[in-house]
Amino acid sequence: MTRSLPPDFPVLSDETAILSGLNEPQAQAVVSQSRRLLILAGAGSGKTRVIIHRIAWLIAKMGVQPQQILAVTFTNKAANELKERIGRLLDPGISALVTVGTFHSLCARLLRQYAGLLGYKQNFSIYDPDDQLTLISRLLKEINVDERMFPPRQIRQYIDHAKNEGIGPTDPRLTQDSQTNRIAFEVYRLYQTRMLETNAVDFGDLLLLMVQLLQTCPPVVDELQWRWRQILVDEFQDTNGVQYQLLRLMEGTRTGLTVVGDDDQSIYRWRGAQIDNILGFDNGSGDTHVVRLEQNYRSTGTILAAASGLIRHNRSRHQKTLWTERPAGEKIRVHAAMTERDEAEWVTRRIDELRAAVDLRQIAIFYRANSLSRVIEETLRKYRIPYRIFGGMRFYERAEIKDILAYLRLIDNPRDVLAFLRAVNTPSRGIGQTTIDLVLETAQSMGINAPDAVAHLVNHGTKAISKRLEPFWVVYRELTTTAATESVRRLTETVLERTGYTQQLLELGSVEAQTRLENIREFLASIEEFEDAQPVGSPLKVGDFLQTAVLASAVDTPDAEAGQVTLMTVHMAKGLEFDAVFLVGVEDDLFPHAQSQEHMDEIEEERRLCYVGMTRARRFLHISYANTRRKFGGVKSTRPSRFLNEIPKETIQLQEIFRPSAVSVDSDLMARIAAAQAAQKRAIAESLHQPLEDGRVLDRSSAQYDDEQPGPGTRVRHGTFGIGTIQKIDGVGQDARVRVLFPSVGEKSIVARFLSRV
Repeated sequence: MTRSLPPDFPVLSDETAILSGLNEPQAQAVVSQSRRLLILAGAGSGKTRVIIHRIAWLIAKMGVQPQQILAVTFTNKAANELKERIGRLLDPGISALVTVGTFHSLCARLLRQYAGLLGYKQNFSIYDPDDQLTLISRLLKEINVDERMFPPRQIRQYIDHAKNEGIGPTDPRLTQDSQTNRIAFEVYRLYQTRMLETNAVDFGDLLLLMVQLLQTCPPVVDELQWRWRQILVDEFQDTNGVQYQLLRLMEGTRTGLTVVGDDDQSIYRWRGAQIDNILGFDNGSGDTHVVRLEQNYRSTGTILAAASGLIRHNRSRHQKTLWTERPAGEKIRVHAAMTERDEAEWVTRRIDELRAAVDLRQIAIFYRANSLSRVIEETLRKYRIPYRIFGGMRFYERAEIKDILAYLRLIDNPRDVLAFLRAVNTPSRGIGQTTIDLVLETAQSMGINAPDAVAHLVNHGTKAISKRLEPFWVVYRELTTTAATESVRRLTETVLERTGYTQQLLELGSVEAQTRLENIREFLASIEEFEDAQPVGSPLKVGDFLQTAVLASAVDTPDAEAGQVTLMTVHMAKGLEFDAVFLVGVEDDLFPHAQSQEHMDEIEEERRLCYVGMTRARRFLHISYANTRRKFGGVKSTRPSRFLNEIPKETIQLQEIFRPSAVSVDSDLMARIAAAQAAQKRAIAESLHQPLEDGRVLDRSSAQYDDEQPGPGTRVRHGTFGIGTIQKIDGVGQDARVRVLFPSVGEKSIVARFLSRV
């Protein structure tokens, strides 16, 4: 039975008080009596305020009991903020009766209550991602599958993706179109069986099991629909398949459902979010009240006009146009830099200009890929501008960079025990802690370094110990030989090839793995940059490079009171706002990303991401790109992003390439950019075409390839998989993707640079 509120509860009953401070569309959303309500809340339009005031209206004016209201958010922080603000508007006692939480916390609470109906006990454990990997590794061993060929992270990705779509282990929709997916399919079934046996669930199970319960147990559906007569969902555009199923099952035909979101800010497709959930919520049925919140309280008029002009190029969206009563403000500064170094210098100089009027804590630099932070970080340090990486780590502190540095440190200093401990099992070689302890004990007792102790145990240890350690010893010995004769860059390439580090990331194929690969390429580019800066005849030494890298990561922590510029990916910026924003690296293949240009829906998501970045700015917005960018393999010419041409030209102030001051222009933006590029490319061409001693000209602007480039049928060698035969080649040069058939492991797709002709 529903409990009524005590008569002395100070519920707001004055309609004027509840609607105070709301604009007309916000008030319409708050007082709507439709059972289904879609609130399209543009960036900075006050959506949280609307949710809170609607809850107050439901309680005070529509007679809904607080305990009959469920509000669902995506983060614990958002849930806590919502609860606190409800308490401030109404009363903390009333706020305590409203159920507010994330999808996962809500389902965890419900599953504790109904666990027995699913075969679980109420005290089930919740496995985190690391626990998942541990279990998957054990299962791979049980079915005699080598986890080096089928990494646990890749299997976990398959399982998590299935659960996000509401697909269980026996669902016929599960894909088995490759050997990896067939293995993952088998592991998924075993995994769920083992989870039930051990009374454990993972994050994906919390939602999937709840959906399965509601699909098979009508009494529970009835009970929940009676318990919560009104459901409100924030950030609805971020819901995935299983979350949408859950809401539909809980809604039924009696429950009021209010969803709040912005399809223009749907940027988590790679994480399973389905924009169709918000685009199709109305379904043209006529029973849904749609309210558009278009007045923005954050940004200047110019920033909004620019962002709105961009997002209008998306076809899959609800039509809306943001506007503001704030002044137009400054035009958006678009800077075309010569190189990524010039871009970073311009950003830093501009920050130095701004800091007189803007607190450093209110300045942010956004980039599409983490790898772009390196040059920005180095330049900020050069000018002693304090900064922090939001939601991430400084470049040289990232795991993949520290993994490679560990090998370089060990080669440079074999007595570096910490480097040995990181390198010996990276990537995983199945060397257990007992074996590692034996190596260290042998080193200490014999007075030798750890690599020499490994060599001793390989030659004089037991057969089992020798077998476990020999793969590492073979690789280490080859690397030390390479270090004696080759450049630091070539040594690092050999580390990546012989350890199989890059190949493992390529096979994972996840977004996380792709980000780590981009960071590795940027690391290789940084080595090239150091080598190019060396005087002729003085090759870069491993120790010198390591010293530079260590010092780069060992910056003193700035005084928090003095403020710090914030660096982050655009994805991390959602929900935040700053007085001044810099969007850097706005180039085709970076933004939009190279892997998001095959399909229109991918381009539209990239455009939404750019829109999100632009609408984080309150007063000053800057966009920049480099006409050339150093990537692994040399300096590459780039193209400005197509998105720049979609921003209304009247909102832009083009920054002259060779001048620090801004010059306003009336001519077409892209024509100006094209002219600037042409001048820069001529200068670049002059620097790339260098005369040789015999008078010939060496053109370094493109890769030089062997006339006898290998083709199908050619035998090649790979550091991990051995000798195989090329089946197909996509692309040209060292970045080409090569399909190779290996007798031991079957067909693999490998980047050409990691193969050598037999």
